Amino acid sequence: MDSARTKRNWPVEPRSILSSTIDFWSEVQLRDMGKQLFEWLLCKLVYVVLLRGFISSFPKWFVVVSPDKRQFKIYGD
Repeated sequence: MDSARTKRNWPVEPRSILSSTIDFWSEVQLRDMGKQLFEWLLCKLVYVVLLRGFISSFPKWFVVVSPDKRQFKIYGD
């Protein structure tokens, strides 16, 4: 009888059930926060890489407008 009781660890104290539940939920919350942080950083990295690539692929040109704003000239590639 005693050996069966020690194998099952029964009865379990309510405190240990509560603390293990709290530990489980805090671990789940930390995992979710880590996942959200990773997704945010990945999105920022992709955004920066794509944006820099997009900007660097633009032709280098600029517009010069005359002081009376009637004429303009475009310089560039």
